[in-house]
Amino acid sequence: MADDLHLGKNELLARAADRAVLAGKLVPSAAADLTEMFRQKCIVDTTLNTVTLDGKSLDDAVAAEIAKHPHWQPENSGAPEIKARTDLEEKALAGSVTAHGLLLRSLGKSDYEKWLTKTGAKPGKAVNDGEHSDNPWAPGPSFSVTKQGKILRALGEDKARAMAKAAGVELKLGPKAPPSRVG
Repeated sequence: MADDLHLGKNELLARAADRAVLAGKLVPSAAADLTEMFRQKCIVDTTLNTVTLDGKSLDDAVAAEIAKHPHWQPENSGAPEIKARTDLEEKALAGSVTAHGLLLRSLGKSDYEKWLTKTGAKPGKAVNDGEHSDNPWAPGPSFSVTKQGKILRALGEDKARAMAKAAGVELKLGPKAPPSRVG
């Protein structure tokens, strides 16, 4: 058990930082800084099977360090948990797997899946707003079968395939319709 604590003390510190992010007390971008700054200072007490920092529980020590570093705290917008969630969503849109996990815990599975569909975000892959914002093949609000058809007719199959590929989709076309007869 004590060996597990030595190996996992950094993970326990990271989880304490994650809890502070979810509580709206720490901006997500500061969680990694906090973990890196204090990972060597964590003390493993093998008699009590606990990990402490500066003689305090990890959650209490993290809260004390956040108080000492005002730039780690979310802006006082009257709703710090909303600001923290916005920061978390920005990190997730940038591809952060950790941010995706925190967002899943924060929103719950159903709302997280709706958010993924709406934004087109994927863990480990950044959503490039400039590339996907007008792409009708991209998942999310820009998806449009009507626009896909217009692009296919106006720009041709090669351009349509390239746009679909940029959105991470393979374009599959059925047989071509015969030319219409005007009589």
